[in-house]
Amino acid sequence: MPHGIFYPASQLIYLRLEGALDVMRLKKILPSLRDTLQINSEFDTFIDLSETTDIESSYASISALVSTTEALYRAHPVPRKYAFWAPGDLAFGTCRMFEQIAQDRLPSEFLVSRDAAEAMSFLGRRETTVPMLITALNDERDDAQAGPSAPLAGSTNAPFRSLSAPLEEMLNMRRRCLP
Repeated sequence: MPHGIFYPASQLIYLRLEGALDVMRLKKILPSLRDTLQINSEFDTFIDLSETTDIESSYASISALVSTTEALYRAHPVPRKYAFWAPGDLAFGTCRMFEQIAQDRLPSEFLVSRDAAEAMSFLGRRETTVPMLITALNDERDDAQAGPSAPLAGSTNAPFRSLSAPLEEMLNMRRRCLP
């Protein structure tokens, strides 16, 4: 099940995939993800696969996912960078397959890593854990809301847009629990 939050102030999507992942289902979800999050400017993407338990990962399904992504980006902005945090063997291997197929077809940069800090660093972030990343993103969102500056080009006044109320609650709970 995908859960995503777009933070316009940071120009970053945090996307968490958890449980058993059906790549063909994900292929159908991608277009609605972009529409739901209302992304129409440059951004980076952090994909968290730490809670993924199983992935249907044939070459044909991953290639179809890349084709869907390629078609989607003909009409919409493309992520500058994708950072996949894939600590498990299956998730790591599947993401590396996606990277290999996509690198010649998509204009984005890719990193697949078992280390969350390395994945965040690739996106220019200083945080080393997902809770630290979420706290920093929430702080940046709050600072952008409090400041008198105009909204970022291509964004709305919404502080962030989410696919999932449970994810928002989990992220806000982590933020309250962190020092």
